[in-house]
Amino acid sequence: MTSNVEPKTGAPVWPRITLVTAVYNGEKYLEDTIRSVVSQGYPNLEYIIVDDGSSDGTVEIIRRYEQHLACWFSQENTGLYAALNAGFARSSGEIMGWLNASDMLQVNGLFVVGSVFATFREVGWITGRPTKYSSNGMTVDVLDVLAKEFVGGSGRADGYNIPRGGRLRIVGAVFSACASLLRGCVNRRVPRS
Repeated sequence: MTSNVEPKTGAPVWPRITLVTAVYNGEKYLEDTIRSVVSQGYPNLEYIIVDDGSSDGTVEIIRRYEQHLACWFSQENTGLYAALNAGFARSSGEIMGWLNASDMLQVNGLFVVGSVFATFREVGWITGRPTKYSSNGMTVDVLDVLAKEFVGGSGRADGYNIPRGGRLRIVGAVFSACASLLRGCVNRRVPRS
């Protein structure tokens, strides 16, 4: 990250990452999910949680961590994609992604993501490697990495339009159970439910 440094201090300038977690009755795993994000200590994180009308203890868990969140809100249950859209509508990150309410980030995962996007401008999308955890949170298996490239005008990549002449390179990284993060320069679209 030598080219992305603060001129006065020489400190790294980390790209802004927005993570959205949409949750419905997720009290069983949500706290582990939130802890895996906020414990990263990533300096330029915007973490948004959308409660999609939960009736269990989800809201109480979110309230315990609200000082670490950019925002959180509850809405009437309208489904996962509507909740993700509502969260992304409030986002401002250069890099955007979602983390399911039952998934966890690997230790230092956001620093890996920030470093890859800051260093390799041609990378447009990073997706996590499926990771299995034991009941006490230990990693027990990490599955194969995905690597693929799509060229603009030749089609679509998982619902994302690629501008003609553009490229979207998808690489896998050990940063999450199955989250995906996307550079904002791609024409983004979250599917409707």
